[in-house]
Amino acid sequence: MANAVTERRRYRFVALAGDRLRVGAASGALAGLAMLVFILVRNAVVDRPFWFPLKEFGATFVGPESLVAGGGAVLWGLVLHFAVAVFFGVLYALLLPRDMSMAESAAGGVVYGLAILLSMTFLVLPVANPTLRARVALMPWTWLIQHALYGLVLGALVPLLRAGAGSLFAACSRLTARKPRA
Repeated sequence: MANAVTERRRYRFVALAGDRLRVGAASGALAGLAMLVFILVRNAVVDRPFWFPLKEFGATFVGPESLVAGGGAVLWGLVLHFAVAVFFGVLYALLLPRDMSMAESAAGGVVYGLAILLSMTFLVLPVANPTLRARVALMPWTWLIQHALYGLVLGALVPLLRAGAGSLFAACSRLTARKPRA
């Protein structure tokens, strides 16, 4: 009997963790998309090359040559941008208490986005992408707004998708979950 109870608890824990991972990944990707759309529209407004931000992100792998490189640097930048957005989305979904309202989560998301800004600006970029770090100094308000936007969208989506996780991800869970033994 104790083994069945333990197995059910473990199954429930794994299901909840899986929901949080899926919700975090989806929320992070959509928040990353909102951030990217903002950056690209901003570039169009200030008459900068449309794909330039992705080239700046791509400098992580290609180096400063990415600023004059072609589609490869853009692709690397796109992959990196969404990988980082999904990572931080999953982390937020794992850390966020389940009973937090959407307004509280959205406000917390803005703070979280600004914490990401600080860690990326002062810890990660100087080591991983000095090219982008140097360019951030040229656009501090844009950098601030895009990270606040990421956090706002992420914070609003996590509780929204969690509320629908039972129905939204139920089909996926049924396909991948193993049933506990009786």
